Amino acid sequence: MLKEVYDFNKIRNGFKYDRELEMAMYAEEVKEFFDANTTAERLDALVDCSYVRMGTMLKLAYNNKSVNNLPYERNVEQIMVSILVEEIGQELFDRVIRLAEEIVCDCNSKKLIKTNKNGKVVKGDIPDATKLIDEMLKDKFEERDAILNAQAKKQQEIFDSYTQDSTKNP
Repeated sequence: MLKEVYDFNKIRNGFKYDRELEMAMYAEEVKEFFDANTTAERLDALVDCSYVRMGTMLKLAYNNKSVNNLPYERNVEQIMVSILVEEIGQELFDRVIRLAEEIVCDCNSKKLIKTNKNGKVVKGDIPDATKLIDEMLKDKFEERDAILNAQAKKQQEIFDSYTQDSTKNP
């Protein structure tokens, strides 16, 4: 994802660093996470926070400033991850986070290189990342449920064969 963030920021603004804008973009994504009603919305907001943070770090590095001077607290993302892991489980989170990052990066690469008066990129006709993440999550939930059902069926077959054997051989 870092390469995509690098390319986006290089094209978008040549790594121009504006502390206030960086704080505002990050705060907006944090608010989106906590205002979200669905797992897909929360996952999208988490990836967006990471995207903004990586962009900020690249801009700081380009402008010869310490990347340790982020204008916001990164622990917020760790809290978001913990919430999502509790919500969907660690194994599923590990599988979907990279897919969500790919979706967000793909959508961001399709943004127009126009900015509003605050310097924020104006979206053109791009796919809805949250909708795409929601579709991906549904697929992953179905895959997980199919695996769990197959495991439960196999366990039941083993149990049934064991109980049949134990009734034949008292």
